[in-house]
This record gives sequence, structure tokens and C-alpha cells, in this order.
Amino acid sequence: MSIILLLLLTLSCTPAVAQSALPLSPDAAVEQNASPSERSAGGRALLPTIGAIAIVTGTLILILWLLKKTQGDSGRSIPPSVVKTLGKTRIGTTPVFLIAVGKKLVLAAASSNGLTPLTEIEDPAEADAIRKALEGENGGKK
Repeated sequence: MSIILLLLLTLSCTPAVAQSALPLSPDAAVEQNASPSERSAGGRALLPTIGAIAIVTGTLILILWLLKKTQGDSGRSIPPSVVKTLGKTRIGTTPVFLIAVGKKLVLAAASSNGLTPLTEIEDPAEADAIRKALEGENGGKK
């Protein structure tokens, strides 16, 4: 029985048998007898798909644009009067920065992971003394 099925499958795959085989559906008969211009009508079905993709893409771009506009500017720059680097030096091979944050001074060490605060000088009198020492060292420049 399996030899007969194998033989039938082999014969159905040969070009002579395939040409003379009956179509499986009425549309298949139309496609076999259709001219090349009628066969390319399937390509026209691609246009609605492309249009749908364009509409979805445009909608996503519009939504992203609206989200960006409504969320505001979160990347505003900080004015120099709020945060300012007063000086830098090295302790060993580690760069160290003295940063003024408002009325406070922060001594921070730089590494590959970013800045690490070492100490904060919150006493206004001590912060002013350090600022005056820096101004004297820099010849009065700020």
C-alpha cells in the first residue's frame, strides 16, 4: 500500500501530470488561465498593507512627539550660581574636585563610576574662608 502512495505522490509531482491535474479550487483555474497582467493583481493587495503600516508608523511618531511636548524639558541646565566647580587637584592618582552647591561646599573624588562625595562643608563661615583662600590663590578671579 505504501508503494502505491509513493508512486502516486511521485506521479503528481511530475510536470506533465501537474499540468493536466484538475485545479483544487475555482480560483486556481482562474489563475492558471489568467494573463500575466491579471496575475499581478495580487501585487495590488500589497498596497493596503503598506498603507496600514504607514498609518501605524505615523500614529506612533505622533504619539512620541506629543509625549515629548507634554512632559516638558527635564534636561534643563543648572545655572552657575547653583552649582560651580571651584577647583580641582589630585590625591595620589585620584582627581578631586571642590564643588560649590548653593552655600555648601562638597569635596568629591572622581572615578570611573562617577563622582563620590568625600566631605561636605556646611558651615557658612568655613565655606567663606575656603572661598576667600581660593580667590587669593587665583588672584581675585572667580
